[in-house]
Amino acid sequence: MATTLRHEFYETDEKLTLSIFDKGADPSQVSITFQDRKFTYTHGDKSLVLEPLKGQIDPDASDFTVGKIKIEARFVKRVLGRWGSLVGDSPDRKSCLASLSISYVAPAVPTETAATAAARQKRKNWEAITDDILTKEKEKSSEEDPNVGGDTALNSFFQKIFADADEDTKRAMMKSYQESGGTTLSTNWDEVKKGKVEVKPPQGAEWKNNLMSRLTIIVAATKANGIGVNARLPWRLPKEIKYFAQVTTQAPQGKQNAVIMGRNTWESIPKKFRPLPKRTNIVISRNPNYNLDATEGVVLQHNLQSALSLLDPTSSNNLHRGFIIGGATLYNESLELPLSETMPNVDRILLTRILQPDFAECDVFMPDFLKTGEQSEWKRASHDELSNWVGFDVPAGEQEENGIKYEFQMWVRK
Repeated sequence: MATTLRHEFYETDEKLTLSIFDKGADPSQVSITFQDRKFTYTHGDKSLVLEPLKGQIDPDASDFTVGKIKIEARFVKRVLGRWGSLVGDSPDRKSCLASLSISYVAPAVPTETAATAAARQKRKNWEAITDDILTKEKEKSSEEDPNVGGDTALNSFFQKIFADADEDTKRAMMKSYQESGGTTLSTNWDEVKKGKVEVKPPQGAEWKNNLMSRLTIIVAATKANGIGVNARLPWRLPKEIKYFAQVTTQAPQGKQNAVIMGRNTWESIPKKFRPLPKRTNIVISRNPNYNLDATEGVVLQHNLQSALSLLDPTSSNNLHRGFIIGGATLYNESLELPLSETMPNVDRILLTRILQPDFAECDVFMPDFLKTGEQSEWKRASHDELSNWVGFDVPAGEQEENGIKYEFQMWVRK
């Protein structure tokens, strides 16, 4: 079975650049085909097919480069304008995504004091170094380096500056590059240390503020992360169910949230309650002929990636937030989504922690996202932060229903 690759893009009115993340791709094994409304990439068992493209391209004028980290395909548009997304039937949308394109940010000139005078004498002339490195890269021909102008040039640029940098410069470079999703490279620690470095798209491109690029897992689980037994919930908690409904339906006027679930989770919902009202229900099943037994308010998708494509905020679907509601396989897949400024990934878990009893009979478990015994990438938010995020007052502390003790928690990625 072919593996679908993560990809991102940015665009101007004239061109669109697609980045395909296939680290270590062998240029001799890569096959790329440009067609009027179709793009195909294959590398071994990995593939990416985009059809129909949002707009028409000029196949003869389009080209690509294979780098160490990613492949860049450059589409030349036949008609000027922004697509807003890669595929679809309406080529006139006016929004776009940004990809990983490094821009050099020269350090600001600080006000010199006696204490920094000595340090200034030792500092590098970064503008001169940058000009020298980039000039040498530009002088290379495509025969000398098939990746000229692409990842190889950028990696060389980064490594040569980093090797000669002082500690503050190295800290600035790493922080700016990581926090901006690879779109900014700064050597000025005095500026970078002030706060998060925002994504900066290439000149002439627009950045799409993708609210739906952040997903939330909502789940009730025991202290051992048990979530079910014999395909059902082992507890009956009416107040917790009410909390789930209120969280997943809370949205601004004119908008709806999306709840994404696997087939087993869908089938575990009593027929009279499905699809879940006032929410867009997205059900994932590998069976293309699966019968949802519902005509409105529910969409069938065949994998998580295709489900996430429906959360594009540039479309007219008026979606607000995306919630992963189960089951265990989907929780695991969503937690493994790579972190990215532009691609959907989970940054929040709304956890109803079942404290007592233990429910040792559970036979289905969610992933141990806290990774017991290891340093976790998650931190628990305060109760006020939880209430502020969901938009209503959440009961604080230990709750008890039907002899079951539990607590509402929110965990966020650090």
